[in-house]
Amino acid sequence: MIASLLVASLITLQEGPAGTWMGQHWSVNVAHTLLWEGEPYTPVGAAVLGTPEAVQAIASKGVKDLHLLLDWEQNWADAVAAAERNGCRYVVSLSSPMPTAPGWVCSAERLRIVNVSYRGRVEVPIEGASRVFYVVAGPGGSVTASGWATLADGRAAVDVNLNVAGEDYIVYFYPWKQQTDLPDYWDGLDALRDRLLLRAKDAKFGPGLRGLLNPFGKTAAYTPQEAGVVPDSVAFRLEFEQYLRQKYSTVDGLARAWQINVLSFRDFDEAARLIPLFSRYTGVDGFFDPASESVLSARREGSKYWDDLQTLVESSAVRRAKRLAEALKSVVNVPVLFEWAGWSSLHERRNIPGEGIGIPSVGSGVDAILGATGYAASSALAWGARGWLIAPEIRFADSGAPFPSETQLRSALTTLVDLGVKAWYIRATSDEEVAWIRQLNQEAATDATLVNRSARAIFYPINARFPADTMQLPGGVWWLPTPAAGDRIDLGTRFEAYRLAAPYDNHIAMWSVGGPRRTRLLVPNPGSLTIHSVSGAALDLKVEKDGVTLTLPSEPVLIFGAETTPVPEDSIAELTESEKALTAEAVRRGADITEERFLFADGLRKAKTSPGAALAQMQDAIRRMTLKVSPYVWREGERPTDTNYGFRIQSGGCSQGAALRMVTGLPLPAAGMRATYRIESRGSRDEHTIWVAAKVPKEVRPFVRVEFKGGASYPLGTLPMAEYGDGYGWYQVGKVSLPRGTYEVSLVVAPEAVAPDISVDVLLLTPQAFRPSGPRMPAFLDGTG
Repeated sequence: MIASLLVASLITLQEGPAGTWMGQHWSVNVAHTLLWEGEPYTPVGAAVLGTPEAVQAIASKGVKDLHLLLDWEQNWADAVAAAERNGCRYVVSLSSPMPTAPGWVCSAERLRIVNVSYRGRVEVPIEGASRVFYVVAGPGGSVTASGWATLADGRAAVDVNLNVAGEDYIVYFYPWKQQTDLPDYWDGLDALRDRLLLRAKDAKFGPGLRGLLNPFGKTAAYTPQEAGVVPDSVAFRLEFEQYLRQKYSTVDGLARAWQINVLSFRDFDEAARLIPLFSRYTGVDGFFDPASESVLSARREGSKYWDDLQTLVESSAVRRAKRLAEALKSVVNVPVLFEWAGWSSLHERRNIPGEGIGIPSVGSGVDAILGATGYAASSALAWGARGWLIAPEIRFADSGAPFPSETQLRSALTTLVDLGVKAWYIRATSDEEVAWIRQLNQEAATDATLVNRSARAIFYPINARFPADTMQLPGGVWWLPTPAAGDRIDLGTRFEAYRLAAPYDNHIAMWSVGGPRRTRLLVPNPGSLTIHSVSGAALDLKVEKDGVTLTLPSEPVLIFGAETTPVPEDSIAELTESEKALTAEAVRRGADITEERFLFADGLRKAKTSPGAALAQMQDAIRRMTLKVSPYVWREGERPTDTNYGFRIQSGGCSQGAALRMVTGLPLPAAGMRATYRIESRGSRDEHTIWVAAKVPKEVRPFVRVEFKGGASYPLGTLPMAEYGDGYGWYQVGKVSLPRGTYEVSLVVAPEAVAPDISVDVLLLTPQAFRPSGPRMPAFLDGTG
């Protein structure tokens, strides 16, 4: 069946929660609006410090809707009394940091020193560690020595004294810290809950209270994916033991899943205390048992340890958040909200903890949604989660600078309104902002459309950023990123597409580049497809025997029910044109592309019966032909000839789905961090332009260079173009003459860089003009790339 439906009908919203506070009934409707005594509460207010002086000052200027930022050092009762005395309506939040879990930091990629001599002393700064276990590993990752480092003045020292000579050993450090980057959902949270409940009772909240935000406190991430922390507490180990027992039933099953070579423990409680000597990316093949101070042999590759630990942390976070919200509501029955803090299990679900989500907002207009605001809105809207949506602390800049004009503040609020936010609190730092808040609050109070206005959105996997991007599409529909599974689909230069495979949605999005284009989508069993236009406009399409003919617009259409990728006939024609040109060039150069031509022809024969598989096969053949005859050099970043800190990572948004990551949290050696690539130039009369596709933090870019062995050195540059995927972009580095021959090119991070973390997708040297287009290779002989 082919249909065209409004996107709004694709998003399911649940009825919201309800309660009663001091005789006042409240509820949250399906449009995320808080109704208080049946009336919509849509305030434009101010976020202020939770002191009686700050409350009195802002209230005296006529702003009576407040977000009070409270910490443990303040007297909550005094601030609350000031708010009630001035007739304020207020949300309160805990702005103190969330307690973090004590434990072992097993971030092997960040805590290592490479190219260590078999004899000598290694000393590194490791702040906050109570003790540090170390391992000296050989080139293959095997353990050659281990023990406890000497700690003094925040530095850990290891004396390496091995029998086998060598200069390529690696020393890994595993510190135990009282404070880590992982929130404490175990012993620390019990203490937090008791303290919070007592403070809530003593605060004497009055009828002006409208909500409680961040009962955990502030955190950078609820469930950080790369913290590399193994918590060390009795409560954690008991919970981990129970999880492992339920999942694996037998210790033998666990040992197989964790790739432990020799079973040296008898029960799950012993397994729960093991510390991995590897991260998800690199490290030593083994586990450390703190009780026996022994190392167990294991294989890092294929181990499910970190998957198990992350699952446990995420389930603990959700369970404890729900329990804390319920406990608070037994004392203060108002909505409890958790502010979005990175992709996490708290908000990537339909049944969120509490009764709402805080949406961060920094900046003005559409630019503000490109980061955390857009991510948070995606989490709130994609799952159809019920709850009140608020922007608790709207700022113009991280520096605290005020909004320069009322127009820019209005732009920020308009964007948030369009995203479905229903309460807006500005961190006002000027009298002008206070005056604007008063005016905007009056306007919101009389805007009857706010109460039932719902945001409309479609979602793209963040791996598919470029061609997709965060923006508002025709019809007011938002295009927002999601961490859900999915990838970009390469359809050539005339069309773009991606596939989303989320628990809440599964579709292919496709659109035309450069204006509407009539085409025929090759797909078996076309009658099984359902196709929606994003804007709700009718689609001019015709169902045929082995495809669908339609006009693809410039905005995405959503295709449901496709078992294989529908492929535009134009994409097949474009590949066929490329194959002819490449074949002619191969003949001219005397290059052997017999195998590639066979693969291409085989794929072309299958285009109507298996279009998705045929497209991939034909593209692979074209890629291999291009690399054999093209005048440019294209090197995959994840395939260096040599690297001291680099390791391969999977990244769906990158060329060939992978990149080379180079990272450390320790000082770099004098040679810095580098990846070297040996390249072959076919020679050209024209200079080659050097391009690097990489993900490089802004603060690291000044320390990155491209160096030719025995030749020139070029700074990376500070502004990438054509950004794509999860933070990748193209850097135009410079120009170089490349006569025919072999060269060594290195991407180098200078030793002055602090904690660098970069990922390299592609190194390209081309005499052709090149226009970056995500991770796509330049088209052969088209003069533009």
